[in-house]
Amino acid sequence: MKEDFLQYIWENSLFKSDNLISSEGESIIIHDIGVRNKNSGPDFLNVEIIINEIKWFGNVKFILNLLYGMLILTLMTLLIIM
Repeated sequence: MKEDFLQYIWENSLFKSDNLISSEGESIIIHDIGVRNKNSGPDFLNVEIIINEIKWFGNVKFILNLLYGMLILTLMTLLIIM
């Protein structure tokens, strides 16, 4: 799987977004997928995600770990709004 394919899935919301759970068992709601960044750095800008009822605003970077067959979604430069 390639990173640009995952970016396409995210950008077009081609994933089941109800009942998302983190590896720690936390509830995740994607309120706004943000804007695709066509430059270097994070993949998406101005993302809004709610984790356990805490709003997070910031940028998202997809990191593929092919060794372990995992997708790691890294939230970068986030501002917490409580």
